[in-house]
Amino acid sequence: MKFLHRATWIACVFSLAGTLLLLDYTVRPRPEQATPTELYQVVQRHLAACRSADFPRAYHTAANEVQEHFSLVQFEKKLRRDYQPVAGADHVEFGAIHRPRGDGKKTLVDVYFISQSGEAVGWTYILVFEDGDWKVDHGDPIPGWPGGQRLSGLRI
Repeated sequence: MKFLHRATWIACVFSLAGTLLLLDYTVRPRPEQATPTELYQVVQRHLAACRSADFPRAYHTAANEVQEHFSLVQFEKKLRRDYQPVAGADHVEFGAIHRPRGDGKKTLVDVYFISQSGEAVGWTYILVFEDGDWKVDHGDPIPGWPGGQRLSGLRI
């Protein structure tokens, strides 16, 4: 009788553990399910922190690898030196999203910094999925982008 009671209790514990694992798997955000809006919001949060000179918040939105390579002071100096388009832009427009094949934890987002005169500077932000959230790894000028030119198309 005691054995049957113990076996039932063990089966219940394993059932509960299995249910919790399955629930965690189905509820956990997956990088391949991220919508463009979610990815744009990650970049917007980072840019908003940079534009308001809230470098601790910008540092928090940066990828773990960035935080391992740079202290907060170094990170702030790098942003002030290398990311001038952020400071001088009148507004920001988002472009294409590129998802490299075979790397579901990395996404590239094209961002255009538009000055008041309509001149645009194109950058690609590299986002990585880590710790259950998207973070900014770094940004690079779009290769071959003719900097300082207007974007084509109709503005409404």
